[in-house]
Amino acid sequence: VDSIEDIAAHLHKLVPMAKICIGHGQLSKEQLENRVQDFINHKYDILLCTTIIETGIDMPETNTLIIHDADRLGLSQLYQIRGRVGRSSKIAYAYLMYEPRKILTPEAEKRLETIKEFNELGSGFKIAMRDLSIRGSGDLLGEEQSGFVESVGLDMYLKILNEEIQAIQLEPEQTVDKSIATPFVSRTIDAGYIENEDVRIEIHKKIDKLKTLKQLNELEAELLDRFGAIELEMQLYMYEKLMKNYCKKLGIYKINTENPRYYDFIYSKDISQKQDGNFLFSEMLKFKNLKLTYQNNEIHILLEIQGRNKLEYFKEICSYFSCIDK
Repeated sequence: VDSIEDIAAHLHKLVPMAKICIGHGQLSKEQLENRVQDFINHKYDILLCTTIIETGIDMPETNTLIIHDADRLGLSQLYQIRGRVGRSSKIAYAYLMYEPRKILTPEAEKRLETIKEFNELGSGFKIAMRDLSIRGSGDLLGEEQSGFVESVGLDMYLKILNEEIQAIQLEPEQTVDKSIATPFVSRTIDAGYIENEDVRIEIHKKIDKLKTLKQLNELEAELLDRFGAIELEMQLYMYEKLMKNYCKKLGIYKINTENPRYYDFIYSKDISQKQDGNFLFSEMLKFKNLKLTYQNNEIHILLEIQGRNKLEYFKEICSYFSCIDK
């Protein structure tokens, strides 16, 4: 508002024949309404205004919009302001301007790129989802507009949250025990390995959908081809997710991690009754660090972990699950 008169004077020099009116929030309601109405009725050629214009005003005859310092506005603001034009059968134009020598922040670049990308009718929901991805959805019980949702995406964040809620609310026989829901390793992807945030979200989704060892090997080959050598934490993340997906598929409802010597994978009683113990045992002979026991009407698969690194025993149990997944 302080500089709007200076901008008006500058516009007068650029287009001296144009009639310009000014609108902002410090005008009275009557003044603002009159000026906007006069602009709609073609008494003025240009309406110079603040972001007060972003909602609630329909100007179907207006076909050109210039947003000054667009990098300073939020994504929802840009979307709403852009919606002031293109509201009739006329072709409309929206120019998002910023200082030519200004170095934009990564967030500002993403906002402008998003507005440029989503320009078809009804893009509001897609833009809102992208906005959540860029800014994060905030602390669940706090006030900060930040959080790890920025790196995993809203869909994945809600899925992880739902897993934890189910593990707390439901009985053990109805869902996977909380020991399975708890991560053994980090679930993040290093931004140094995959710089683009959208691509990181894409890879998170692919990891979440891993169902077979073959799919994991294919994803490893893709990552190696696109981003180079795969870091250990990334490999652990993929194998851990595959291990848990196998557990859900095979009917293993709990992983007992209390013993420092081994992990204990426990079939539910119902699934244990349906299993072919001879088949499970014969396939296990291919692996030297696995044992099969039967306790309290439940089948237990014991995975030796002592003296071994995580990736080694994650690979072994996933290979075994791959053999018995038939």
